[in-house]
Amino acid sequence: MNNINKQLVKDIYQIGLEHKEAISIDSLEEIYEKKKKGKLKRNEIVYALNILENARACSIKNENNTIITRMRNEQVTKKLKELSDIDFLIFTKVENSQNNGIWTADLRKQTKLLVYT
Repeated sequence: MNNINKQLVKDIYQIGLEHKEAISIDSLEEIYEKKKKGKLKRNEIVYALNILENARACSIKNENNTIITRMRNEQVTKKLKELSDIDFLIFTKVENSQNNGIWTADLRKQTKLLVYT
């Protein structure tokens, strides 16, 4: 990753952190362009978000046909990097359930993990 891309990822991460709640890609793009006074291509935002998601620094989901992201602070990200892939998968399913709660059966179905007793 070159220095321009590194800076883009840092900038997108910082904008996302400034929003305590989820933020849409459109809003990210708009805020970035106002702050940096330059045009940003959609694929650049997607690139930055993919880097952040792979680093476990953000979550991305489709909510009412709008792609939204929520950044995780550095302390949470550090802890999430310590999780196994399966544990992280379960964490994201619980996280995405928000305050609606989630049933064990839903976790099994969504993660495709079967538990035999």
